[in-house]
Amino acid sequence: MWTYSFLVLIFVVVGVLAEDKSVTVGNITTKVKGQSGKIAVYRGMNESDGITITFDAIEEIDTNDVKIQSHSYNNFAQLTFTFSNPENTTYIDSNVTVTQFSFTSSITIDGTTAMLTSYVFIFTSDGNITVDGKSEEVMAGDMKFNAEIENWPFCNTCQKGNQQYTGKYLDFSVEIKGKKSPNATSGGKYDLGDGLSVLTPKQVIFDNTTTEDMPSGYPKLEVKGSKQTFIFRFRKFDKSALYDPIVSVGNEDGGDDGGDDSGTDTETDVATSGISAKVLGKSGKITLAQTKGEDKKSVTIEFDNLKEKKDNGDAVKDSGHLLNTFANQDFTFEAPADDTYPGTSISVKRLTFQSTLNNGASLKIHIYIFKQAGNITQENETVAVTEGNVKFNIEIMNWKFCGGAVSCQQSEVGKYLDIDIVMKGKSGSTKKDDTDAKYTLGDSGSVMLSRKIKVDGASDLVDMEPSYPMFMKQGSKDIFRFRFPKFTTSVLYDPTIYLAVSDDTSSAVQQTVSVFMFATMAFFVFFVIIEPIEVEMLSF
Repeated sequence: MWTYSFLVLIFVVVGVLAEDKSVTVGNITTKVKGQSGKIAVYRGMNESDGITITFDAIEEIDTNDVKIQSHSYNNFAQLTFTFSNPENTTYIDSNVTVTQFSFTSSITIDGTTAMLTSYVFIFTSDGNITVDGKSEEVMAGDMKFNAEIENWPFCNTCQKGNQQYTGKYLDFSVEIKGKKSPNATSGGKYDLGDGLSVLTPKQVIFDNTTTEDMPSGYPKLEVKGSKQTFIFRFRKFDKSALYDPIVSVGNEDGGDDGGDDSGTDTETDVATSGISAKVLGKSGKITLAQTKGEDKKSVTIEFDNLKEKKDNGDAVKDSGHLLNTFANQDFTFEAPADDTYPGTSISVKRLTFQSTLNNGASLKIHIYIFKQAGNITQENETVAVTEGNVKFNIEIMNWKFCGGAVSCQQSEVGKYLDIDIVMKGKSGSTKKDDTDAKYTLGDSGSVMLSRKIKVDGASDLVDMEPSYPMFMKQGSKDIFRFRFPKFTTSVLYDPTIYLAVSDDTSSAVQQTVSVFMFATMAFFVFFVIIEPIEVEMLSF
């Protein structure tokens, strides 16, 4: 189930002593230089636009916090590394697919041979892994470089002249450079500029069995002139110490600018009737998932950008008429509440969150998880819902198009509003299925996209522009673009998501998630329905 279509392997031989190794996922390349072990992670073709990781030094520290010179190494440029063959697999204790390889070199310390191995993992799908005991989201193209030091000959009592030393720590220094000096954000994450970032966890794995935090104050960032070095401190160990940061070069539109996409570490999770709806406080990303059953399927819905377009399809230049990314958009939450679905007596659990856009328009989302069955009538159409079905309504209000009473740069006139939405299943990539309107979402299900929309409440539906809805791949993202004509009050759209699940006997059943957009004052509403799940499977 690995996303082979995203994966390109490039092998470049340099010199006669060592070879470089490059792995490209989507538009993100990780390159390791065989001489020196320097790692570059970058988007596109230009190495200088990414992150460079350079092993700087390994220094043994004694009980008086003094460096033991004879038990230290700082000449990585002369090391020759050997590479393993790339392997497609899943990251440890997760279902997130990766391409992995390692590079290894021996280091002679005081007559004894130690080993330095870096395990490189390039994520080929989005998902969540565990870092420092917490769930951490990774995206296709993100990279982890697990640095492992083995067989280090710590001083029990080393003698130099009249001075005796006893080793206590090993300091591993790594220079990590981006577009600007590292700026700490939260939870060990550093902004490196232009969407580049590095996450430096505190945990270290010792002797392949024990996980412990570094001593207080570590990892530590040390700045000397133009050099920014991260120091990772490991306590004395018998066999090995292993450490693994995460490097990200952001998304196609510049990523999250190094910001923490969980806002002020806010994440709201509402669960009832076998379904969980999880929303991030920054970006408003939604994950709908099963909470019961062995094979829990999920779909993630992410708002990517919102842009007003001119007659020729180009985005208007006025910054107040486009939102390039929702990654830095802060959302505020109302307390989850027991409620009834509007216009009915059907019992639901409701979660509401909202944000103010940079042009004064506002975005409000209501998520409804149904706790009982019933019928809902919308626009003369009756829809049956059952326990565990979900609706999520998205409102965009007070959007003003360029032209007429609204003056924009160069007298531009807006004609369309394009919204890009990333919809992904739990694993695998999105691809067009056997019909023009159907797309599979990895192994989690599929989405059926209609071309029909309702504008300003008119009774007759109209088609979107030719070629819309449009599906495209941009780097690691699977994007659906919906184009709406200029409207005065509202627009309505109704795609359908099918979320595949399996029971304990592996017999397939199918959930249906219907996404229904409606509005009454220039807003979109997504209407999601998850069809009945077998009672014996999820025990509602």
